[in-house]
Amino acid sequence: MPYRLEKDFQDLIASNSNIQKDIRSVLEMDYKDFKLLREDTYINGITADFTLFEKNKVRAIIECKGGAIGGASMCAVSVKFFNTNIFLKTI
Repeated sequence: MPYRLEKDFQDLIASNSNIQKDIRSVLEMDYKDFKLLREDTYINGITADFTLFEKNKVRAIIECKGGAIGGASMCAVSVKFFNTNIFLKTI
């Protein structure tokens, strides 16, 4: 499995402009308004693998999982973020 470790997958996203371009495309984000921030910390010390900003506002949070995942607890945390408007964070 090529991306067994989460860090390997994170490094790929952080270093590969084609992957970043594809992410922007899926989210219909313009390059000049796009910022990808790695290891971004939110309320209660929770850290997202990546936060995508558009015009200095959170547009998406990316949580990476390697090939050897053991759970999906970050999904529940992300839902809580959305329901409590934590996505309103700006840079």
